[in-house]
Amino acid sequence: MSALIVARLVAGALVIFFAVRAPVGDLRLDVSGETVLTVRALYAGVEHDLDYRLEVVREGAAGRSQSHQSGTVGLDDTLAVSTVTVDVGDRVTIGLALLRGEAVLEEVIWSQTIGTQ
Repeated sequence: MSALIVARLVAGALVIFFAVRAPVGDLRLDVSGETVLTVRALYAGVEHDLDYRLEVVREGAAGRSQSHQSGTVGLDDTLAVSTVTVDVGDRVTIGLALLRGEAVLEEVIWSQTIGTQ
């Protein structure tokens, strides 16, 4: 099985795109905000018999928080919306995976330390 890994800098954060085969659509994360980050998990593609998994992890002086959301891809581009409160110095890692059964078809990872660019 071949893998495709692409990393690029988006708005000061390293975003890693990982696909075990050709992408099945446009899978992406939209992250906005300063003290409260709003995370939108987005997918635009023709396949809708897929599942998704969104994980948001924050680590910092106040401790660690972790949240998960999952579901089935619908006809709307927005798969899920999540928020996380952050402080300067917190490390936030967000992962979004597109699945068929247990197989990961495509994955996007966003990771940034708050207050650093």
